[in-house]
Amino acid sequence: MNYTLDFKSEEPLPSLKTKTKAYFQNHGFKLSEEAPNNLQFKAGSTLRNMIAINPLKWKSQIEIEFNDQNIVAHFEINTIHQIVTQKETKVWETFVNNYQNTIETGTSFFSENENEIKEAKNANWELIGQMFFGAILLGIPGGLIATITGFEVVFFTCLFVGAAIFLVKEIF
Repeated sequence: MNYTLDFKSEEPLPSLKTKTKAYFQNHGFKLSEEAPNNLQFKAGSTLRNMIAINPLKWKSQIEIEFNDQNIVAHFEINTIHQIVTQKETKVWETFVNNYQNTIETGTSFFSENENEIKEAKNANWELIGQMFFGAILLGIPGGLIATITGFEVVFFTCLFVGAAIFLVKEIF
Protein backbone atom coordinates (compact mmCIF):
# COMPACT_ATOMS: atom_id res chain seq x y z
CA MET A 1 0.00 0.00 0.00
CA ASN A 2 1.24 3.44 -0.82
CA TYR A 3 -0.09 6.86 0.09
CA THR A 4 1.15 10.32 -0.78
CA LEU A 5 0.16 13.60 0.82
CA ASP A 6 1.02 16.96 -0.69
CA PHE A 7 -0.05 20.06 1.20
CA LYS A 8 1.11 23.53 2.21
CA SER A 9 1.95 25.03 5.57
CA GLU A 10 3.22 28.48 6.48
CA GLU A 11 4.76 27.32 9.74
CA PRO A 12 8.53 27.59 10.14
CA LEU A 13 10.53 24.47 9.30
CA PRO A 14 11.72 23.75 12.89
CA SER A 15 8.11 23.73 14.12
CA LEU A 16 7.01 21.45 11.25
CA LYS A 17 9.82 19.02 11.98
CA THR A 18 9.02 18.98 15.71
CA LYS A 19 5.31 18.29 15.08
CA THR A 20 6.18 15.64 12.50
CA LYS A 21 8.60 13.84 14.81
CA ALA A 22 6.09 13.92 17.67
CA TYR A 23 3.27 12.58 15.49
CA PHE A 24 5.16 9.57 14.20
CA GLN A 25 7.18 8.77 17.32
CA ASN A 26 4.02 8.86 19.47
CA HIS A 27 2.71 6.05 17.26
CA GLY A 28 5.84 3.90 17.60
CA PHE A 29 7.76 4.90 14.48
CA LYS A 30 11.52 5.32 14.71
CA LEU A 31 13.29 8.25 13.11
CA SER A 32 15.69 6.52 10.73
CA GLU A 33 17.13 9.49 8.89
CA GLU A 34 17.12 13.24 9.32
CA ALA A 35 18.34 15.80 6.80
CA PRO A 36 17.75 19.56 6.71
CA ASN A 37 14.60 19.23 4.56
CA ASN A 38 13.78 15.57 4.97
CA LEU A 39 12.70 13.12 7.68
CA GLN A 40 12.37 9.35 7.36
CA PHE A 41 10.59 7.05 9.77
CA LYS A 42 10.42 3.27 9.90
CA ALA A 43 8.38 0.71 11.78
CA GLY A 44 7.92 -3.05 11.90
CA SER A 45 9.62 -5.85 10.03
CA THR A 46 8.67 -8.38 7.38
CA LEU A 47 8.65 -11.20 9.96
CA ARG A 48 6.50 -9.21 12.35
CA ASN A 49 3.95 -8.65 9.57
CA MET A 50 2.87 -12.28 10.03
CA ILE A 51 1.72 -11.77 13.62
CA ALA A 52 0.95 -8.04 13.95
CA ILE A 53 -2.68 -7.31 14.77
CA ASN A 54 -2.01 -3.54 14.84
CA PRO A 55 -1.60 -2.28 11.24
CA LEU A 56 0.79 0.47 12.36
CA LYS A 57 3.21 -2.27 13.45
CA TRP A 58 3.55 -3.55 9.89
CA LYS A 59 6.80 -2.92 8.08
CA SER A 60 6.54 0.61 6.76
CA GLN A 61 8.68 3.50 5.68
CA ILE A 62 7.58 7.12 5.68
CA GLU A 63 9.49 9.93 4.03
CA ILE A 64 8.56 13.55 4.67
CA GLU A 65 10.00 16.26 2.42
CA PHE A 66 9.84 19.95 3.32
CA ASN A 67 10.22 22.27 0.32
CA ASP A 68 9.54 25.96 0.94
CA GLN A 69 5.96 25.89 2.25
CA ASN A 70 5.15 22.55 0.65
CA ILE A 71 5.12 19.26 2.55
CA VAL A 72 5.18 15.98 0.65
CA ALA A 73 4.74 12.78 2.65
CA HIS A 74 5.28 9.35 1.07
CA PHE A 75 3.94 6.35 2.98
CA GLU A 76 5.12 2.92 1.85
CA ILE A 77 3.44 0.08 3.75
CA ASN A 78 4.67 -3.46 3.19
CA THR A 79 1.70 -5.83 3.22
CA ILE A 80 3.67 -9.04 2.68
CA HIS A 81 2.20 -11.86 4.83
CA GLN A 82 -0.98 -9.80 5.28
CA ILE A 83 -4.51 -10.19 4.07
CA VAL A 84 -5.47 -6.54 4.36
CA THR A 85 -9.00 -6.00 5.63
CA GLN A 86 -11.14 -2.92 5.11
CA LYS A 87 -10.68 -1.93 8.76
CA GLU A 88 -6.88 -2.10 8.41
CA THR A 89 -7.01 0.02 5.27
CA LYS A 90 -9.14 2.53 7.17
CA VAL A 91 -6.52 2.66 9.95
CA TRP A 92 -3.85 3.67 7.45
CA GLU A 93 -6.08 6.17 5.66
CA THR A 94 -7.02 7.81 8.96
CA PHE A 95 -3.40 7.83 10.13
CA VAL A 96 -2.18 9.42 6.88
CA ASN A 97 -4.93 12.06 6.83
CA ASN A 98 -4.49 12.84 10.51
CA TYR A 99 -0.82 13.67 9.92
CA GLN A 100 -1.94 16.50 7.65
CA ASN A 101 -4.67 17.51 10.13
CA THR A 102 -2.13 17.58 12.96
CA ILE A 103 0.22 19.86 11.02
CA GLU A 104 -2.59 22.17 9.87
CA THR A 105 -4.46 22.48 13.17
CA GLY A 106 -1.80 21.78 15.79
CA THR A 107 -4.27 19.37 17.41
CA SER A 108 -3.29 15.85 18.38
CA PHE A 109 -5.30 13.14 16.68
CA PHE A 110 -3.67 10.39 18.73
CA SER A 111 -6.92 9.22 20.34
CA GLU A 112 -8.74 9.13 16.98
CA ASN A 113 -5.92 7.02 15.53
CA GLU A 114 -5.97 4.75 18.57
CA ASN A 115 -9.74 4.28 18.24
CA GLU A 116 -9.30 3.18 14.62
CA ILE A 117 -6.52 0.79 15.67
CA LYS A 118 -8.71 -0.62 18.45
CA GLU A 119 -11.58 -1.20 16.00
CA ALA A 120 -9.25 -2.95 13.55
CA LYS A 121 -7.76 -5.12 16.31
CA ASN A 122 -11.21 -6.12 17.57
CA ALA A 123 -12.31 -6.95 14.02
CA ASN A 124 -9.14 -9.00 13.51
CA TRP A 125 -9.66 -10.98 16.72
CA GLU A 126 -13.28 -11.57 15.73
CA LEU A 127 -12.14 -12.77 12.31
CA ILE A 128 -9.59 -15.13 13.90
CA GLY A 129 -12.35 -16.55 16.10
CA GLN A 130 -14.64 -17.02 13.11
CA MET A 131 -11.87 -18.75 11.16
CA PHE A 132 -11.23 -21.05 14.13
CA PHE A 133 -14.95 -21.81 14.36
CA GLY A 134 -15.11 -22.54 10.62
CA ALA A 135 -12.09 -24.83 10.86
CA ILE A 136 -13.72 -26.79 13.69
CA LEU A 137 -17.11 -26.81 11.96
CA LEU A 138 -15.72 -28.47 8.84
CA GLY A 139 -12.73 -30.12 10.51
CA ILE A 140 -14.78 -32.48 12.68
CA PRO A 141 -16.75 -34.07 9.83
CA GLY A 142 -13.61 -33.94 7.68
CA GLY A 143 -11.72 -35.79 10.41
CA LEU A 144 -14.40 -38.47 10.56
CA ILE A 145 -14.34 -38.90 6.79
CA ALA A 146 -10.53 -39.00 6.82
CA THR A 147 -10.56 -41.67 9.54
CA ILE A 148 -13.11 -43.80 7.69
CA THR A 149 -11.47 -43.48 4.27
CA GLY A 150 -7.84 -43.30 5.38
CA PHE A 151 -7.23 -40.10 3.38
CA GLU A 152 -5.76 -37.60 5.84
CA VAL A 153 -5.74 -34.91 3.21
CA VAL A 154 -9.55 -34.69 3.54
CA PHE A 155 -9.17 -33.54 7.15
CA PHE A 156 -6.64 -30.82 6.34
CA THR A 157 -8.64 -29.67 3.33
CA CYS A 158 -11.75 -29.33 5.49
CA LEU A 159 -9.81 -27.36 8.11
CA PHE A 160 -8.48 -24.99 5.47
CA VAL A 161 -11.80 -24.54 3.67
CA GLY A 162 -13.66 -24.02 6.96
CA ALA A 163 -11.29 -21.23 7.97
CA ALA A 164 -11.21 -19.72 4.48
CA ILE A 165 -15.00 -19.45 4.26
CA PHE A 166 -15.01 -16.82 6.99
CA LEU A 167 -11.93 -15.10 5.63
CA VAL A 168 -13.38 -14.55 2.16
CA LYS A 169 -16.04 -12.13 3.39
CA GLU A 170 -13.32 -9.81 4.77
CA ILE A 171 -11.22 -9.81 1.64
CA PHE A 172 -13.98 -8.99 -0.83
